[in-house]
Amino acid sequence: MSLLQECIDALDSDIEVFIDKESEELFEEFEKLVKFNQYGRIDWEQYSDKVSIVSDEQLNNLFESEYCYIFWNEMSLPVIKTKLELFLKNLDDVLAVSFDTWILSGSKNIVVEYFHDDKITLTPLPDGASMS
Repeated sequence: MSLLQECIDALDSDIEVFIDKESEELFEEFEKLVKFNQYGRIDWEQYSDKVSIVSDEQLNNLFESEYCYIFWNEMSLPVIKTKLELFLKNLDDVLAVSFDTWILSGSKNIVVEYFHDDKITLTPLPDGASMS
């Protein structure tokens, strides 16, 4: 079983998996919302309100949205929409899928980067930014 399939199985109680064209369109929209640097990281110098996250409880307090989108640095992987609660409960399964992972709260316009060097950073996105 692949790591992606293990992740999907872990989130199975409330998950929407976007594949092919839908996933590609969501990823393209995500790349328009978030500024990335040449190394594929979020360009944190562009975001003055960024916060380093040290615990999952911080995410619960900062994310007021019930759902989140999961993006991985490998564009061939599908975009997943699930409950934040399920994401946090199954964090290890989600992060195992690829080196770098981004979580986007469409309703609150917040993005979190789980970078492969164990850095977790969150920032609100500018007003007017949101996913479809």
